[in-house]
Amino acid sequence: AEPDLFFPFGRFTSAFELSNGFLACLSLFAWLKLLKYLTLFQALQGYVRVVERCIVNLVLFTALLLLVLFGFAVALHLGYGQEGNAFATIWSSLVATIVAPTGGVDLAPIFESGDLLGPVLVFLYIIVIFMLLINVLMAICVETYSVAMYELREAIGEGESANPCWVFLWTYFNALFKIKLVGREKVEDIGQEDEQNIPLTSLPEAIQMKYMQERRKMQAMYHNADLAIKEEKRLALENELKGYEDDDDEPPIPPPALGDVAPAPPEDEDPDGIVVKRVQLQRMLEDYPVLAEICGTTRAVDVVRRFHVDHSGLDPYEAVARLQASVADKLKELERQGMDLSFDEMEALKTVSQELHTALTESQKDWRAELLSVLQMASLLSKALIDFTAQLAKVQYNHNELQKKAHPT
Repeated sequence: AEPDLFFPFGRFTSAFELSNGFLACLSLFAWLKLLKYLTLFQALQGYVRVVERCIVNLVLFTALLLLVLFGFAVALHLGYGQEGNAFATIWSSLVATIVAPTGGVDLAPIFESGDLLGPVLVFLYIIVIFMLLINVLMAICVETYSVAMYELREAIGEGESANPCWVFLWTYFNALFKIKLVGREKVEDIGQEDEQNIPLTSLPEAIQMKYMQERRKMQAMYHNADLAIKEEKRLALENELKGYEDDDDEPPIPPPALGDVAPAPPEDEDPDGIVVKRVQLQRMLEDYPVLAEICGTTRAVDVVRRFHVDHSGLDPYEAVARLQASVADKLKELERQGMDLSFDEMEALKTVSQELHTALTESQKDWRAELLSVLQMASLLSKALIDFTAQLAKVQYNHNELQKKAHPT
């Protein structure tokens, strides 16, 4: 073609062929990404896991297989390589040995000469490739499949897990309506707004001790982390100052001393002003089953309702009297507006009974809290007496041993 009339596309032919090769590889890898989405279907999970686990073993096995096939390819090329047959070059001979198990290779050049080398090479090829290496490949796949399926059944349980595809679709459907499927608590487990906090002193002594222990542990962790951060900053500043030792223009700034660090948290802290949140109490009940046994429940809201004490200082009977006066004023106001309201003696008795029941319930809560504290102190005292008795017995035993050694008979 005339270069003055037509653009010379021929010089870009090799680049186009190379780009087509890269495009073919990219298309293969793009289709392999479908394996990630096939795990959404429960029936295909096991097979995808088998393929993933077999990759490493198959890569090592493929290296061994190619090494053996290359040996056969070199032998066939040197012995029977001629112009026009499948063993003319080492590369064509290697391709022929790879595709030979499919039956697409002409073996006539090997048997035309009538020597003994050709049948021996074919026999060794059958023994090594077909009977040995291919069986090893099948054994690797079977072993990986058995282990992967067993672990998958043990992990998800027989018939206990839902289909991941349906779980994904259900989660996505709820996300469209801004509905969260995790991190939610039932209304009866949360309680009312005034049941989210409780003073620490209102809880049983065992919970108070455990809470203060965890509080000191968290404060110590924070204190240690703060010390580590400040120490790192001090060391970094020292390293920076080392670079200015020869610089007389800027005087070095001394690093902060360890005395500038905040002191450690106090060991003894007044629990009167500490308020425990319901979430913290729920976490303690879940982490320490002994506390749940002491409280008789696993829900923090029940503990708050049981041990909540009204610290307003208002007499319950005075509060009831004020409420009755307020109700009477409201009734008189409604009667002045023309509404006729009347209550019989039964309703009045029922109201008094409800108020008495409420007052009795509050008294029972206080009595139970105090009785539980007494029982806990009695338990601690009993344990201390038992330890004291054991130590006295040990002292008596040591005294007798010393007396025997001092006055042997």
